[in-house]
Amino acid sequence: MLWFRWSFALLVTLIPFVILAESASAAGPEQWLAAPAGWQPSGKVELYAPESLYKYINGAAESYLSCNFRMLAVQNYSRKGGATATVEIYQHASPADAFGIYSQERPPSGFFMAIGAEGYGDIITLNFFKGDCYVKITVDGAGKEGPVVLDMFGKAVAERIPGPARFPELVRRLPEAGRKAHTEKYIAQNFFGYQYLRGAYIAEYLLKGQNLQGFVMDCGDAESAHAVVARFAFGGNAPAGALDAGGKAFRDKYNGDIQLGWRGRFVWGSTGGDATQRQALAASIAKSLKAGQLIQ
Repeated sequence: MLWFRWSFALLVTLIPFVILAESASAAGPEQWLAAPAGWQPSGKVELYAPESLYKYINGAAESYLSCNFRMLAVQNYSRKGGATATVEIYQHASPADAFGIYSQERPPSGFFMAIGAEGYGDIITLNFFKGDCYVKITVDGAGKEGPVVLDMFGKAVAERIPGPARFPELVRRLPEAGRKAHTEKYIAQNFFGYQYLRGAYIAEYLLKGQNLQGFVMDCGDAESAHAVVARFAFGGNAPAGALDAGGKAFRDKYNGDIQLGWRGRFVWGSTGGDATQRQALAASIAKSLKAGQLIQ
């Protein structure tokens, strides 16, 4: 009996330490908040889960949720002289999702910075992505020093966020020739308006004076890729042997003429322009995927 009482007492004593250890090992965006020297936290960290995100960004919450949002940490800061700053770290399910929401909000032109994988901003705001996080920083009352303050905040936060400081691989596999700068995007859901088309990496192109869009999707495995192609290009009923061809030009009633290619778990293609340029862009994407050893 004495042994039981001692064991129970020891267990009760250790439980808080076990819980603390588990909490410390569960990485979350609040752990990556950081500030330059001279800046102090103002108030407590605010945390928002998917079900409460609307309380912070009511009008935009749906876009974040569509990119598999997981958690938001918000911290306000201040320094002597009255300047203030706010750091928002949006954690998503994957680096692709973080890039997805970043790419939705990124303008095609602006002041871009080498913070994280890529950042952009002005004298009072800085947005960037790294790993599975999308970060938004604003400063107020810093005057002409604003860009310097933003740069220091951005680098301090980026240094703490784990994960790669680079674009997702399939973005990097989209051919560079003719690609319009800062038009790369990741569409997590409803690509081309179809629920079954998910996880598309896209970019805009200017080839031979013609505007096109290139895209590539990782369907997970060859069977899933074939199912996507059968439904998208053949209306769900692909003739015997048709999927062995690896490519098809067709007209979609909602999206116009499309040049489609597929191999293994990947599906890619192009829209816009004339047939010659669509074929050329689709072939260029296939060549890049092969160069990256993603397809045979």
